[in-house]
Amino acid sequence: MLKRKFAGSELIVLDFYDPGKHTEVSIRKAREVYPPFPGTLNVNTGSLPLEDELANKVFAIFLAHEIRDHVERIAFFKEMGRILAPFHWGSVFSGQHG
Repeated sequence: MLKRKFAGSELIVLDFYDPGKHTEVSIRKAREVYPPFPGTLNVNTGSLPLEDELANKVFAIFLAHEIRDHVERIAFFKEMGRILAPFHWGSVFSGQHG
């Protein structure tokens, strides 16, 4: 859906899931139902393998609330900020369910 909405943009999909750290049953069940998007990169929440100021938009869909550790969540949002284009051009969209 995002690929269609932002036609012509490069879509980079990152997956930070670590079964040792992210142990919620809901995550495991969702992963059984919805396999990763083709070409998804496995990453660490505190060190995203992307250049500074690379992205105009970052979508954190159904995921940020699954980072239960406060320090890890802060590191993840800092990384999203690092990869965003500066000033008003960069935007983070975070959507949760329920």
